[in-house]
Amino acid sequence: MKRFIAAGALGVLSAAFSASAAAAPPKIETSPVTFTMSSKACRHLPRGTTIRGKGTMRSVTTTTIVQGGATRVINSSHARGTATDQARNTYVFDYSNTFNVRNLAPSPSLYTGLMYDLFTLSGTGPAQLANGFLAQFTTDLGTFARLDPVNTFGDPVNFGAGTARCDPL
Repeated sequence: MKRFIAAGALGVLSAAFSASAAAAPPKIETSPVTFTMSSKACRHLPRGTTIRGKGTMRSVTTTTIVQGGATRVINSSHARGTATDQARNTYVFDYSNTFNVRNLAPSPSLYTGLMYDLFTLSGTGPAQLANGFLAQFTTDLGTFARLDPVNTFGDPVNFGAGTARCDPL
């Protein structure tokens, strides 16, 4: 399920959750990202295409205690970078993922809310992508994460298998 949580976000969430008081300061992390994707998984890439990308991701997580004692966790992650294909065409990519979840008294270790995800790729070559989704997100902020799609465009992920298709981050 690592596809559904931005790189390191679960660790960030756990750290932010454990440090939370009424309003913990935001946890900000920056990390390198890399990906490889091919037309075998992403049907929107031209046949025989393999894209390799690298860039930097910035993730900001805020944890607060809201009315009634529930905990709200908001994470926004954004990555930008460059990519090339097998023919040495150059591209830029942009990735954004945001979720807003909170726990409920009957199940305090389970968090639910919405997640928005977007991945775009553009450049000098024939591979041009725009994929994304809005989904109901359920997690325990550690090992469990489930997405139930509300709306999708492009072909971002296989929701049933939890694997990337045209949204490699």
